[in-house]
Amino acid sequence: MEYFILEQDRRLGSLDGLITCSEQMKKGYEFAEDEEFVYIDSPKALEYGCILEKPVLLVSEDVYQILNRYGHGLAHKKVIVIDMARNGQVHYYLPNFAEVSCTDQEYVKKNAEDIENLDLFMVDEKLIEGLSMFKLNVYRKSYLVVRLDVAEGMLRTSLYGLNVRRILINGR
Repeated sequence: MEYFILEQDRRLGSLDGLITCSEQMKKGYEFAEDEEFVYIDSPKALEYGCILEKPVLLVSEDVYQILNRYGHGLAHKKVIVIDMARNGQVHYYLPNFAEVSCTDQEYVKKNAEDIENLDLFMVDEKLIEGLSMFKLNVYRKSYLVVRLDVAEGMLRTSLYGLNVRRILINGR
């Protein structure tokens, strides 16, 4: 099976440290309210891609619709990003992905300085069997991992700010 990471295009620039969200939302999907508000206050103009990775993984409505086609009935919560400087708002979703942990954390820690380019992950294959998408927890980061069919579905649409990167799971 081929797997891919869906991530924010690094050319957009990072919103790290600019997003303020609730503590419940940071704890995870089950703690977040059905509708959350997050705030961005930045003096410079920002570009909002179809995926925001930090402090929590958020996806645009377009991405959610594609993911929902492959993960029928994918539970989600609405998140409204309010841009304080421009008096604007952007709508995102906080999906409830199955979470899987990387089993070889030592390998990841050794390569932590280059974690953005890491392309080999060891996981328990029983946990991902039959899943078209899952959230892979690795060291201090989470990735949205999808099967080939989901990645192809993403690439067939014109999504702004999406990077699709092939990875190997257990060396395959």
